[in-house]
Amino acid sequence: MTKAVLHVIIDPLCGWCYGAAPLLEVAKKELDVSVKLYGGGLLVDEAKRKITPYWADYVKPHDARIAQLTGQLFGDQYYNTLLKDESIILDSVVPIKALMAIKQLKHDDLELLRIMQIAHYQQGQCAADPYVLFSLVEKMGLSKVVFSEAYYAITLDQVHSHIQQARAQLQALGGQGFPTMGLGFQEGRLELLAHEKFYGRESDWVQYLHNKLELVSRAQLSAVD
Repeated sequence: MTKAVLHVIIDPLCGWCYGAAPLLEVAKKELDVSVKLYGGGLLVDEAKRKITPYWADYVKPHDARIAQLTGQLFGDQYYNTLLKDESIILDSVVPIKALMAIKQLKHDDLELLRIMQIAHYQQGQCAADPYVLFSLVEKMGLSKVVFSEAYYAITLDQVHSHIQQARAQLQALGGQGFPTMGLGFQEGRLELLAHEKFYGRESDWVQYLHNKLELVSRAQLSAVD
């Protein structure tokens, strides 16, 4: 059977996407699937957000709900440093551009997403700061210089094109927001996944995906027969 692709439309500055991170990690580890990330652009252009007391008060109950459902940690530095720093502008273009750059350099964009989410939501290091991201890539064994060159070579038009492709994939899957996940099979067939039912239930999620892959495998074998 052709290897299935787990298509994931996310935004690095989306709390629910951070909440879904364990589902992506366990799927990649336990199943014969590749993970393809799309940066959907939650906070871009006029939707960019400056950190303010109003914004902090808005996101805190959402973060608490995400933590309750998923078990993901929102650290003290996130609450007491990042969400109090009114010099920060949350612009999704920055981390999406970083994911594009790391992919161009043939490194794992899912690993960079994991590292930037931990830095942002646990350690209070803003994932919309390119200099934070340049430091984080060193944890992946990549030169800051090499990465920064790749990062700055990507134009804003290229990032917007990537976001448009991500939103087209979101529409193709019938998703409603970030994150949206779907399985891609042969002949371009896509199937929307009910990932939101499995927050905090990684083993059940793996079984859910395994069952779907088994159904496709059987159908393909029957077609050959």
